[in-house]
Amino acid sequence: MPKQNSTLKTEYGSKKMKEIGLFGSWLTVNRRCNFRCKWCYGQETDYKPEDDMDLDLALKLINLEIGIGVQSVILIGGEPTLWPHIFTVNKYIKVKGMNSFLVTNGFLFSGERFMKKVAEFPFDNVTISLKAGNFRQYRKLTGVDAFEQVLSGIHNLREGGYNFDVSITLSSLVADNLSEIVKTAVDAGAKGVKIEFCAATFKSNDARRGYMMSPSEVVKCIMHHYETMNLYTEGRLMIEQSLPFCLWPVDFLASLKEKNQIISSCHVLRREGIIFDPHGKVIQCNGLYEYPLGKFGVDFKDPLSFADFWMRPDVVNFYNRLIAYPSQQCIGCFQYDECGGGCPLQWFVFNPEEIIPKRR
Repeated sequence: MPKQNSTLKTEYGSKKMKEIGLFGSWLTVNRRCNFRCKWCYGQETDYKPEDDMDLDLALKLINLEIGIGVQSVILIGGEPTLWPHIFTVNKYIKVKGMNSFLVTNGFLFSGERFMKKVAEFPFDNVTISLKAGNFRQYRKLTGVDAFEQVLSGIHNLREGGYNFDVSITLSSLVADNLSEIVKTAVDAGAKGVKIEFCAATFKSNDARRGYMMSPSEVVKCIMHHYETMNLYTEGRLMIEQSLPFCLWPVDFLASLKEKNQIISSCHVLRREGIIFDPHGKVIQCNGLYEYPLGKFGVDFKDPLSFADFWMRPDVVNFYNRLIAYPSQQCIGCFQYDECGGGCPLQWFVFNPEEIIPKRR
């Protein structure tokens, strides 16, 4: 009888895990950072050292993720390379048969001692966020003299033969010299460059536009710089776009798809990924860190209890409200499954009915 109950429980668990449908995860291991980027949502967290994730919690969360079918872990912050357990956890992820990814400002990769640790415990992929295209701009936007060190970090990753790419966040602060930043990345040794769009941030229920460009400004900027950026990268350019597809020229969008140069709709739309904050709380998006859905050890503690939590009506309804059609024009649109109406956070500061064009 115990064996039969165990089998039934296993079958029930397997079914539950399939219903969850999670493939990737983000571990926000800290809030500390050695940069002070003007557009970063993290500035609202005050970069507190006491928000470092506990090592024991990190390992428990990884074990949970394995049980719910997660295949990859993205380590983010803050600045995750400042977290003292970064290599211990990376090794643990790899031992467990999962893929490990790191998103970093790249500063510490300029150091010989740090690179020796990377060689000992390599990540499956590293994404360096390049903030500016020249020394003066870097200092102005980040508050630190880090330009040469970050470029050295990119160079070291290239020379070491590691898998990495460079990302650039498009904001009003860098729109004029976006091509220069791409060239800077390539000249330093970047194998590929990804352009992301600045998003809204939240503080005390207040949505802030900050340095976000309007959707029309983003399209105009990308169109203006595209040919130059594509030339610099020799086609190794990726646009991680978060706008409704209908804002882009049809031919341009088709060209990006044909060249595999576009990523659209984030994990939130299909509930394919999960984000844990430094205290084990589940959040939909790092921009929504003030709105946790639940917490490890309180709302769930293992794969089965997580499955029950994940399907809980209040959690499902929270997602449904966030990913609701932003405009009447989106209903029945043949492109909606790909773009999802764009990043839901932008509609907290822009009116979608004024931006999404009416279908003819």
